[in-house]
Amino acid sequence: MGGQPARVYRGNRRKYLFEIARLNFEREYYGLSIATCNDILAYDPGNPQVLFLMAGGLAATAQMDSAISILEDLKRKNADQVEILSNLGSFYANKGDYKSRPRIAF
Repeated sequence: MGGQPARVYRGNRRKYLFEIARLNFEREYYGLSIATCNDILAYDPGNPQVLFLMAGGLAATAQMDSAISILEDLKRKNADQVEILSNLGSFYANKGDYKSRPRIAF
């Protein structure tokens, strides 16, 4: 998603990056979480777990259009994931765009 080039991680360090991104998100260090997600996506593009976390970080930093774009793409690939639909609906609501929000049929 732009910014600085990804750092190079060797060996076992890669397997801890998602946990680092998640913990940074939980501690509300959204910029660090997004940066770590970018690092992961440099070697594992399209990872849905990472993209979902990144969308949350982007939304938390008022980058709602970018967050919505990521979740719309995830929704196309994982239409049955309620978490994606729920967050997408919340993001549209925060933006005041009630017409575009996803509709869930039960």
